[in-house]
Amino acid sequence: MFFKNYRTVIFIGVVVAAALVLLSYSLKYDSGAGVVKKLVLEAATPVQRLFNASIEGVENAWLRYIHLVGLEEDNRSLKNKIAALQAELILYKEGYLEAQRLKKLLSLLEDRQYKFTAARVIAKEQAALSKTLWIDKGSAHGLKSGMPVLVPPGLIGRLTDVSWHSSKVLLLIDENSNVDVLIQRTRVQGIVRGAGSRGCVVRYISKVQDVKEGDVVNGTVRRITEFGAFVDIGGVQALLPVSEMTWGRVEDAKSLYKSGDAIEAVIINLDWENDRITLSFKDTLPDPWNDVVRNYIEGSIHKGRISRLTDFGAFVTLEAGVDGLLHISKLGKGKKIKHAQDVLTRDREIDVKIEKIDRDNKRISLDLASNSEEKKDSAEPGDDYKSYMPKAPKTMGTFGDLLSKAKKK
Repeated sequence: MFFKNYRTVIFIGVVVAAALVLLSYSLKYDSGAGVVKKLVLEAATPVQRLFNASIEGVENAWLRYIHLVGLEEDNRSLKNKIAALQAELILYKEGYLEAQRLKKLLSLLEDRQYKFTAARVIAKEQAALSKTLWIDKGSAHGLKSGMPVLVPPGLIGRLTDVSWHSSKVLLLIDENSNVDVLIQRTRVQGIVRGAGSRGCVVRYISKVQDVKEGDVVNGTVRRITEFGAFVDIGGVQALLPVSEMTWGRVEDAKSLYKSGDAIEAVIINLDWENDRITLSFKDTLPDPWNDVVRNYIEGSIHKGRISRLTDFGAFVTLEAGVDGLLHISKLGKGKKIKHAQDVLTRDREIDVKIEKIDRDNKRISLDLASNSEEKKDSAEPGDDYKSYMPKAPKTMGTFGDLLSKAKKK
């Protein structure tokens, strides 16, 4: 095994040793041995060339190795410098972005006497009704409870609880938030109250002309009639129609409101020429028809209350704001009737079956649940079997039938 691994080295050693022996012999017997000397030189020359080439190869390989080691060290050093430069670039970018944010904050106010402290949001309140945040600055940074919190677009809240290194921010949209405001266009003072997912609403309005359709306003009920309630909003009278009080059917507006009640409603119509403002309270509530398709499946049975009787059928209330029509053809159990009141009474609770839902037009067609049961009960035991049997071919009848027909003629 040793000879196999080092045979090249051993061969070179043997050749070099033989060359040295011949060279020493030629030097010792120099006189009269010219032929031997020439032979030794001839034999030693290629060996010497091979030896020199081997030495040069080893030297070159070593130099290349040293050079590669140096390049690897240089490469490692360059990589470290690049990583350091990238980290420094990231810091510069963060600093630039921070400077831009501060620049926008400082440009919010013309008065430069106020001191600003940049902060980051570190937590958000998870409660559904609470709209608060936590920031990473506190009393150690000069913050105090009640201070306003700003972002580039404007005011978003104020500090309520301040610890040493963190603070709680109550957002404007929180229902517990009430902030004095000044309308920039009219310089009129007011109060903005948080309304949760609906954003903010103006609690007091001194000039109704500053509102538009879709705004949420607050008012006080002054008078109630059979067609609605008159509401005072900022010294101007508005009407809340009975149809806009709730998604359900309202029989008497006095059952919902009384004079002096404070209400919140949406402006759905403005007619300044005729001094008419129309409000809606139901628009502040979720539309029950948003869940109708999910809650009422065609073919399902539900309980309902008869709310209105007409000559073309009965209206059945399934839930507040969701009514269905039970057509007069579904009543009377096959007998023709002129009015739904002939077989039904108002406010009666009945079981109905969902026949069809028209989501776009908010219509539901109903049938009596008892009709479906009667159809099932009226079917004879053999009806299903008979429906699959082929019809018997027409014949001329029996001999007696033929005689009977001839006698009649």
